[in-house]
Amino acid sequence: MVASLIKIEVKPNINRPIVLKDRKVSGSSMRWVVFPQRLERLVVRTQAEKKEVNILLVEPAGGRRDLLNRLFSNFAPNQSNEYSYQVNKIDSCREAFPLFKKNHPDIVLVDLRLGADVCKDLCREIRSFESHRHTGVIFFNLDTSDSNSLAVEFLEAGADDVINTTCSDREATARVCAVLKLKVMTDELRSANHKLHQLSYTDDLTGLNNMRAFNAKYSEAIKKCFSGETGLGVIMLDLDHFKNVNDQSNHLMGSHVIGEVGRIISSMGVLTADDCAARFGGDEYVIFTLDKKLINVTRKAEKIRKAINNGIFVKDGFSMRITTSVGVSWTAPNYGGKEEDSIKAADIMLYVSKGNGRDQVNSVALRDPVDLDHICRTHLVERDACGDDNDFARIYNF
Repeated sequence: MVASLIKIEVKPNINRPIVLKDRKVSGSSMRWVVFPQRLERLVVRTQAEKKEVNILLVEPAGGRRDLLNRLFSNFAPNQSNEYSYQVNKIDSCREAFPLFKKNHPDIVLVDLRLGADVCKDLCREIRSFESHRHTGVIFFNLDTSDSNSLAVEFLEAGADDVINTTCSDREATARVCAVLKLKVMTDELRSANHKLHQLSYTDDLTGLNNMRAFNAKYSEAIKKCFSGETGLGVIMLDLDHFKNVNDQSNHLMGSHVIGEVGRIISSMGVLTADDCAARFGGDEYVIFTLDKKLINVTRKAEKIRKAINNGIFVKDGFSMRITTSVGVSWTAPNYGGKEEDSIKAADIMLYVSKGNGRDQVNSVALRDPVDLDHICRTHLVERDACGDDNDFARIYNF
């Protein structure tokens, strides 16, 4: 009979195999065993790794260290078998906060013998530092003379619980477990809300920002430009003859191309953390970038255009290339016009690129306020020379 070597988890109900070697794998007891090859079906279940809970224990050096140490040095309540625990100890509130920022503990246990004022300060520092996570903060009070009023003060300062040490060990651990459960649920809720927030600001097809996100970020960026802090570049892109993609293949291929172009824009390494790219609508895209020079914005747009041109889009047996027309506007610091002028100017230059034969970049600089709804469109797109040349001179076309 031919034998095969397989790996299983040791279970009390399983037939005893011939044991060759014991070992630990991912927290489960595992063994190398020999079974006949004719045993074709064997359910193997590996225990998932436990989630580690990090506890910071803050209590004075010396004196009565037995209570908190006894309860929490090897903290592992029966009702929390899915967790493993790591306890770090320190004897000063002043040193506790730097350690908190470094290790990000899940629960902080503080002995009030360190002093009510410094303990409250620690609690407030922790709460002011947190933004996207919640730490369970629990205080232990050895003084029962004024425990009720003291508990109210600490709860108002942000504590999750104040436990009187006259309670039983079982009650203390149960209350800490309750805070841990609250911490886990709060973190899960914040994580879910963060994901929903990201989804509400993301275009599903391209993975870029949607226009809701773009408009919010653009509003902040244009304020920096108007205040003189920086210049603002806007890049608008439109895929050339995109209707032919759908006509020559199908709309699924068209959606694939739109999505892949978005991924090219976001992944090619041209955009910085301060830049924002979004799907403007259909097969159009818009980007803003903070820069003090028009030439830098134009070069960035040209790199994006070339990257899209070099792409080969393949799906369901169809393979094609596509070009893009690009319009760029750059708004000088301290510009005194309207917030939407940068986008309108980039849109105008996009039409210039299309009118000049497509597959190119055209740029314009805005230095002084100008009527972009009439004069600029007339001069730059329709080439009508009867407009106000004085207003047109405020725009520098490159």
